[in-house]
Parts: sequence; structure tokens; C-alpha cells
Amino acid sequence: MPSGPIDSRPPAAPSRPGLGTLSAVEWASRARTLADLQRLTEAVDAYDAALALSPVEGDWWHRRGTALVGLRRYAAAVESYERALALCPTNVLSINGRGVALEGLARTAEAADCYRRALELQPHYATPHSNLGRLRRDSGDLEGAIASFRSAVRLQPNFVMAHNNLGCALYDSGQMQASIASFRRALELAGTFPECELNLATALLKSGDFAGGWPAFESRWRARPNLSSLVPVELDRWSGASLEGRTLVLVAEQGYGDAIQFCRYAALLNRAGIRPVLQAHPELIVLLESTGYFARVCTQHVRLAAADHVWYPLMSLPLHFGTDAASIPSFRSYLRASPERVARWRERLGPREGLRVGIAWQGNPTTEIASLRGRSMPAQALAPLVRIPGVTWVSLQKGAGAEQLEAAEFRGRVIDRTAELEDFADTAALVANLDLVVTVDTAVAHLAGALGRRVWVALHTASDWRWLESRRDSPWYPTMRLYRQATAGDWEPVASCMRADLDARKFGD
Repeated sequence: MPSGPIDSRPPAAPSRPGLGTLSAVEWASRARTLADLQRLTEAVDAYDAALALSPVEGDWWHRRGTALVGLRRYAAAVESYERALALCPTNVLSINGRGVALEGLARTAEAADCYRRALELQPHYATPHSNLGRLRRDSGDLEGAIASFRSAVRLQPNFVMAHNNLGCALYDSGQMQASIASFRRALELAGTFPECELNLATALLKSGDFAGGWPAFESRWRARPNLSSLVPVELDRWSGASLEGRTLVLVAEQGYGDAIQFCRYAALLNRAGIRPVLQAHPELIVLLESTGYFARVCTQHVRLAAADHVWYPLMSLPLHFGTDAASIPSFRSYLRASPERVARWRERLGPREGLRVGIAWQGNPTTEIASLRGRSMPAQALAPLVRIPGVTWVSLQKGAGAEQLEAAEFRGRVIDRTAELEDFADTAALVANLDLVVTVDTAVAHLAGALGRRVWVALHTASDWRWLESRRDSPWYPTMRLYRQATAGDWEPVASCMRADLDARKFGD
């Protein structure tokens, strides 16, 4: 099933000084050895040499395509698989491989066709079932995804990735205990699988099993190698022992909302006589200084003297303190808005007319992957709310997604001064002038909650672990109310429920 004309010319044999003259079979054998050693660029070159001498070996074209997929050279991989299929059109391995390469090019409909074709030819081939399940999950077809992954593990019970992916689809569909069982099975088979360990951690935490979740959550350092770039390499990691005259440096290793949520743990350190330094995102520094918990708040990557400091991840503090559902450090407020900034924003907003409600509808799109996929709503989905009379609406949406306000039918009813927001301390001052914040799961939700302001959070079906299951309230933020989506992508019932509560002024306090 080629996507276009195939060039029949064989590739030129690469020059290999000092290796002597090899036959096609010898080049192919060398290529397989190099591929096994994960020396994929050299493997591709060796397959090119083999195929220059014997271009009618479909298996070599197939293996070359697999090496190219490993190098993420997807367009070249598609061409290589198509050469293999021109020689053997019913080779299900090449059909499936072509699907994988097409996925890499974001040609998902064609990729799905490949997987279906492979299954038509060989229904008991587990890999296309799993691959098709992944596409179905990405498209929001959770029922179909679960069926595909179950088929894969039934046909190949030791298929580690299919067990992991089944766990992810079950998590998305709210079947937490089944999800946990799938992740555990994948880990039993794999032994070491950091990504799956992190998936298990989030499922355990969402189910309320903090005793199992927090230790497993440490796998994030193995599953997310990019986190290590934030580690102060000149410092030792704190073991929890006496600091012996050294200062503890907390590192906010994840997003804005995470830093806002977990900086509260510094209050517990203060009670133990520890006044830490916090390394955080520049946009948060002034805001987090308002807690009074820190000796200093500075940017990430500030170098500190090894003799005087040790470091610790901010999001490992719940593990350090043995946090369970009953011991979450829940404060009505622990952030403070600057009185001067609050006064400036009061003046900018003008005379108060009825309730003032802030709205935000989109999180950071660069982080909206995996379980966060689908957490944002279109601005227009808020229309039923914004039609309520006697309410002044204020946009809190800065950056990505802000442009949607221009196209929304209610544009003229919303005050938008977000261009004047300099940092999160400014946003805090604006929120301090509001009676209520309505938002999706984004940093604005954490900010409003940490300020002790009323905040209503619209959650998608596969909501993040920190919001637990089913609850309308949050043990992390006493002033927060949660509105949960029942059907993926359908925000209308959520907005209608919020409208009814706002119409009735049901704030719950």
C-alpha cells in the first residue's frame, strides 16, 4: 500500500575504508549486529550497502525501516517499508511498521489503516492491536482502546507495553483499580519500567493510596530525564538527617501549579526549625516570597556553595512527611497578594457592579499530554455562564488560548487586562479583587486556592491525580469546588451546573 511512486534505484553503497569488500549478505549481517547494539545510523548505512548489491531482499528493507524508526527518520522509514511491501505485499510486519512510521509523521488515519490491514491478514498478531489501541485512546475512543489493548494482552500475555497502555486507558476511563492492576502486571513482567512506575504512582495517588503512591512517585526522576537538568549538581541531596549547619534548598522541579501547591510544605519544615531556600520559576518568585516560609526564593540554576547547602525536590516533601489523606497540610490561604498591587488592580477594574468572576479556559498546551490531554475547554464553552446578568466577568487567560476571547460571542462582556499582568504576583492581586474564579485545571486554580479565594475548577474525565476520584471538594484547598466532566469533550453539562450554582449564589461558605 505505497503512498506514492517508489524509486526503484538502489542506494549507493557507502564507503567503508579498511573493511575490505563485503558481500550483500555480509553487509546485512553486519547491519543486524549494529542494530542489536543500537548503533542505528551505522546499521542503516550497512543496510544501504547490502541493498545496493541486492535490492530485492524485502527483509532487509523492512529491517532498514525499523532502524530508521528508531532514529525517528519517519519519512525515510515509510519509504523503506514500502520497498519491502512492493516485494511482499502481505508482510504484516512491514504493514505494521509502516503504520508506526506514519504515526511518527502524524498521519494517524493512514497509520490506523495499516494496523487494520495487518489484523485482516493476521488477526492473532498482538502488536497491531496495541498500536490501534493507542490511536483510539489518543482520539478519545476509550472503549475501543481498552478492547484493543485487552486483545493484545490476551494474544500475548507477556506484552509489557500493552499492559501499560491498557492501564493508561483504564485510568482515563476512571477504572482506577483495574488500571493499577494493569500497571502492576506490566512491572511484574518488565522488572524495571520507569514510565510505568510513574503511571502506577499517579493511579495510586488518585485512588487515595498515598502510602503506595508517594514512594512510587519518585520514579519521575527516572521516567522524566529532563528533570535532572534542574538538579543542582554541585549539591548533595538531603537524606532527611540533621542539616548540621547547612541550608536546605528546595527545587520546584515541575510546573507553576505544582510549585504553588507544594510550597505549603515549607511551613512544616519551619515548624521543625528549617528555613529553606526555594529555587523556582522566575514568574513565581515574588508570589512565593509572600508565604514567609523561605529564607530566599531564587531562580532555578542559581549556583550555591556545596559546603553550605543540600537540595531536595519540592514534590518529594509529601513522601518525607508521610502525608496521607488525613494529614494533608490544608490551609485556607498561604499566599498573600501585595496590598499595593491589589489597590492598583482595584483601580484598573473600576467601580464594582455585582459579582466579579474571573475565568480561565486553557492550560499550558506544551504540557497537555498523557492524562492532561483534554483538560482545556474552548472559551465559547463558558457562554452559558457569561450570560448570567449582574456579574462582571474578568479574563485571567494569559498567553496560549487568550486569542479565543476575540471570537467568543460574549467578548464584549469580559474585561481583559491580561496584557498588564507582569508575573503571578500581579495575577494574585487581580484575583484578590474577585469574588470567584472559574477555571480549568491550570495554575490559576492553584493560585486562587492558595490565596483562599473561592474557585470552581472544571475537570475533564481523566482528571489529574491530585483531584482524587469523584469528590466535589479538594482536601488541598478548602475554598475549592470541583465540577467533573461525565463524557470526554462534553463541557456543556459542566457549564450548566456551574451556571445553576452561580444563579443561586451557591458558594458553599
